[in-house]
Amino acid sequence: MFCLLRRELLAKIDEQRAQNSELRKQYDEAQAMHLDLQMKYEREQQAKQQQLDLVSEDLERSMARASALEKEKEGINQQYLDLWKKQFQAQDNGVKADQSAAVTASSARVVELETTLVGKEAFCKQLQLQVFFGV
Repeated sequence: MFCLLRRELLAKIDEQRAQNSELRKQYDEAQAMHLDLQMKYEREQQAKQQQLDLVSEDLERSMARASALEKEKEGINQQYLDLWKKQFQAQDNGVKADQSAAVTASSARVVELETTLVGKEAFCKQLQLQVFFGV
């Protein structure tokens, strides 16, 4: 009877060891899977951060370019206004024949500045669309 009890206990011990071994194996597999997933997540996060950094740099460059173009546009507007003032002052003072050529040249410069201004405004709007809508 003692031998029978001993065999049953040894059988239960062996069974428990087998279950323990199986659980250990499952635990190790789960831990390995967890580490793999964690590494994948970290790589994805780094990639996303790099993309965000690139987009931020692009945004900063676009904003700086838009600001520079806006200043250039303001300078062109000021030149435009100055030329118009000169032209109207010349007309108010009575344009002489020899001043007529200067007024014509001034008018041509005004047209040139208007064309440049329209181009710069279109470019500024295009940059704004790129910045705000990612076009």
